[in-house]
Amino acid sequence: MKAHRFLVVAIVFLATIITIIINGCEFDVAEPLWEKDYDLPSSPVITGIEPSEGAVPGVNKIVIRGENFIGISSDHSVYFEIPDLTTVLADLVEVTQTSITVRRPNLVTQSAMIKINSDSAGLVVKYGPYKIDKVVEEYGSFLENLELRSVTVD
Repeated sequence: MKAHRFLVVAIVFLATIITIIINGCEFDVAEPLWEKDYDLPSSPVITGIEPSEGAVPGVNKIVIRGENFIGISSDHSVYFEIPDLTTVLADLVEVTQTSITVRRPNLVTQSAMIKINSDSAGLVVKYGPYKIDKVVEEYGSFLENLELRSVTVD
């Protein structure tokens, strides 16, 4: 009789423990991403560049005007490209919803293509050709190692 009582108590105890475990545990998991609709962000659009005539000597910053620029600078990369020659990554100064300000690239060309790569939109926006003039001009030939002197009169 004791064995029978012990068996009944053990079965009731195990059933109670299993019921507590099953009902007491919650299964909290993040909702799967593949079931959510993806909202494609608006594509950036370039409407103009300042200065519009090109980066002449004395211009240190170039402002790219447009739409749908997100105000996070780490989301954008701006490149100045000379087709089939070189591509230079520009230093970002400021990014707002309607403009991106970059430092003048170390580049001289009559036909640079400006490209904006937006990570959130997943596409590259192009604008060009854009002219970038020389800042420094060579003057004379100093091959003779002559000592340079000057006099200034006011």
